[in-house]
Amino acid sequence: MYLVLLNFLEYQYKKLLSLVDEAFISDYKMKLPIFIDWRSLKNNIKNRHFDLSLLKSDIFHYSSSSLELNVLRKFCIHQKAVSERTGEIIHVNARRFRHTRGTNLGRKGVGAAIIAELLDHSDTQNVKVYTENTADTVQYIDRVMGAEMGKLAQAFVGRIISNLNESERGFDPTSLITNNGVDTIGACGTNDFCITGYETCYLCPKFRPLVDGPHQQILNKLYKEKEERLRRTKSIDYASSKDRIILAVEYVVQACDEMKKNIETH
Repeated sequence: MYLVLLNFLEYQYKKLLSLVDEAFISDYKMKLPIFIDWRSLKNNIKNRHFDLSLLKSDIFHYSSSSLELNVLRKFCIHQKAVSERTGEIIHVNARRFRHTRGTNLGRKGVGAAIIAELLDHSDTQNVKVYTENTADTVQYIDRVMGAEMGKLAQAFVGRIISNLNESERGFDPTSLITNNGVDTIGACGTNDFCITGYETCYLCPKFRPLVDGPHQQILNKLYKEKEERLRRTKSIDYASSKDRIILAVEYVVQACDEMKKNIETH
């Protein structure tokens, strides 16, 4: 990130030198905005000079709305950053990045003074918002929100079956998927060679989980492993490495429960 910003600043500086004299601006290079409002700057240039006192104001800074529309939005479109929830280009803004940065630092146990410095706060009075949701509370939030998020995330893309006969390969023993050889949790709907573990199957469109499979047991195991990773490393990023699998299993557990209820009522 440092090199990206450094290259960007050099690009901006070279562009600026096409408008003003280098001898005039060289001593004030570090006072230039990262994102320059070129229209405002050009309106204030006369004879390749401008009032240097304006650098103390924000007149040459890109506004947050312009930054969002002309930089962040274009970046998301170019990168095809699509929201998994809405299916549309994800909506990002400077405040969202800032809040995410502060919250992630708080979750990793970084002190308030350091967070304030990294976010360019003059003091720590406004840092509390980033430290309230720390790593210690994540496991409780997961348990409460996981079931609801499982419905929204659409991480599971397979098809639940009532018995193995409903799968593409029927009772073919090579198609059976077990939780490390203990219980049969479902079947594989393809003949393709696969070396991924059974947990990853929940993300595969060819997975056919059994309605009576031990999915709740697997979900409990995944949550327990996440809590253990968080306890050992204090890293929310590492602890969350299987979150998409958890969401998929959450959905399967709920869908299986609903299917069982429907069977009982008919």
